[in-house]
Amino acid sequence: MDGRIAHACLALPTYQSETVPRLLECVGGVVRALGPDVRCSILHHAGDEHLLEGLATRQQLDLIPWSGPRTIRIGAGGYQVENGVLRLGSLPWSDFTPWVQDCFLVALRSGTPQLLASPHVSRPGGGADEDVAGTVAGHLGWASEMLAVPFEAANVLVDQRHVVLGRAVGRELPSRTAAATLRRLFAPDPSGPSVLRMPPRSAQPRGHQDMYLALAGAHPASGRPMALVGSRRLAARILGRRHAPDAADAGLERVSRAMEARGYDVTRLPCTTVRLSPTWKHSEITYTNALVEVWPLPGPGGLARRVTIARFGTDGGPEAAALDAAATEIWRALGFAVRFAEGPFTWLGIFEGSVRCLTKVLARR
Repeated sequence: MDGRIAHACLALPTYQSETVPRLLECVGGVVRALGPDVRCSILHHAGDEHLLEGLATRQQLDLIPWSGPRTIRIGAGGYQVENGVLRLGSLPWSDFTPWVQDCFLVALRSGTPQLLASPHVSRPGGGADEDVAGTVAGHLGWASEMLAVPFEAANVLVDQRHVVLGRAVGRELPSRTAAATLRRLFAPDPSGPSVLRMPPRSAQPRGHQDMYLALAGAHPASGRPMALVGSRRLAARILGRRHAPDAADAGLERVSRAMEARGYDVTRLPCTTVRLSPTWKHSEITYTNALVEVWPLPGPGGLARRVTIARFGTDGGPEAAALDAAATEIWRALGFAVRFAEGPFTWLGIFEGSVRCLTKVLARR
């Protein structure tokens, strides 16, 4: 989060034609929210360049064509054959998904950027994504290294004190070697941030950590590091609903208490699920899935703070708009200027992703 975002990567897969218009709106919403001084490298299928031409100026866009052929990977039970005809229940993600955040980390080695890739990225709806890091690195002329442990970068959050890893990272490792292995891979510099597993001794409350946790630099009043944790109870209170706590609430409370025990000032943000119609799955509304920027201002000790979040009220109705307003006030109270990515982000939430999921920050000023 240190520094203003200078270069970001996004992706627009187009093999599910019914999702393309809405997904394009969300990608465009992020590009426009980042602003014209941010270079945006966008991975796309060859021949789809025309879809991206209106998102921003050509100087801002850096298009990365997918080099391989289009493929469809079908898992067990995802199809049937009738009289020699292959019938798919639904067309899965393939080649690459829009969730470019998860595929790799960006590291600086002797001042040179390098992509640290996961050897496997789990995608319930299909999709390779293991090939994304190599494709992006090859386009940029950067080095790429495959780490030994599978991870999804949604479960990796970094500030000046800690590399916060969700408990899902490294769960395939023997318990006696996990801590040392993860420390060596994710925090190899003894003088830099240390590894913090979260929650300390229990499973994550959600599959991806950035859907319920954000790190936000130093608190403007106390100077202590800030963490924002999702709260379904808070969302219910904002909407005037009764709320019966369950296992998900208990998990969020554990994360909140554990971050406080590690010296963080913790602020709660609303998070909830909504269903826009009987035919849609539940959609995730979260304001921790955000792009956080903190950078120094001229003069002694001054800092600028900015956050980019989704505007769910665009397609989520009055209740989503009420949550947008409440989350905005919470971020502003912590000293952040708030920018909204405009688009059908409530629709996007049915795939359990939002602004940060769509965006990989490649460089900061």
